[in-house]
Amino acid sequence: WDWFVLPTEDANAAREGYVRAHPREFIGQPKMELDHSDFLARIVSTRSLAVDTPECLDQLSIELESNIRRIEDACYKNIDAIRRSFEAGERLAEQADIDLLNTLATDSPRESFLTYVSRDVVTAKGGYVAQYKCHVLSPNHPNGLANLIWWVKNRHDGCLDRLVLERDDPRMITSMSRHDPGDLRGYLGILRYEDLSWFVTAIACACPEISNLSTILSLEVNGLTLAEDGSLRLTAVKNRAGEERSCLADGKLQEALLLLRDLTVSCRDIGKQQPFLAKALFLGWRSHQQRGLPHRLIESNVT
Repeated sequence: WDWFVLPTEDANAAREGYVRAHPREFIGQPKMELDHSDFLARIVSTRSLAVDTPECLDQLSIELESNIRRIEDACYKNIDAIRRSFEAGERLAEQADIDLLNTLATDSPRESFLTYVSRDVVTAKGGYVAQYKCHVLSPNHPNGLANLIWWVKNRHDGCLDRLVLERDDPRMITSMSRHDPGDLRGYLGILRYEDLSWFVTAIACACPEISNLSTILSLEVNGLTLAEDGSLRLTAVKNRAGEERSCLADGKLQEALLLLRDLTVSCRDIGKQQPFLAKALFLGWRSHQQRGLPHRLIESNVT
């Protein structure tokens, strides 16, 4: 059965006979593709499996469970990275020049955002300390990134919507564009569709009762409730049948879903006037999107 397992993190560990020239990206793995087109033929031709059907099914079940655990591990690895970036952003915001920023508003004159910064200068004749004015949100400011994270969290509810910024705080766009956009999204907990897919797949792996994709995506924030034993219960409605499906989340999935709920609070606040967004759990921005409201994840996006 060593030929059937999904690729490990080391792409070279996969058998050369099953790697093609045009790879496909597999969840959490290097870009590659395994050819299992002769899967049934191999099962039939394997004597130890063909002789005993129950043994064949048991072994197949073991392999499929192992592969599901691999997919699950890849999901939690990426979810943990999202959590670490967000927690780092929380710590950065605490290090901001809060007293100064509290005196400023989005409509304050530009001069009020400028502050003197000292820098050591070394020349052939010796060294001295130079002072110059710098914008408090600029990456050239010693605390510029922390100040920007605090500013977005407290003045824009953690949202980087360019439509809102162009209208209410146009000067901030210049400072924001000089920081790495990927780092900013991570520190602020802003989720893109590809980030949401890790949470969706983790649910599909851990909750067979609601593993249907459309049922998972119908989950709303009020579908996360605490059971009598303190564990998290997921309750979703099967779209066509209108029937409720529910399951209890294990510890890792519970932590992941509570993180998702907290990170999407600002999205629901932004879309509270839209019934389709007000209670949604899987809310985020498309990968190329720079402005406008967040969107609810739909099946074609996950696929």
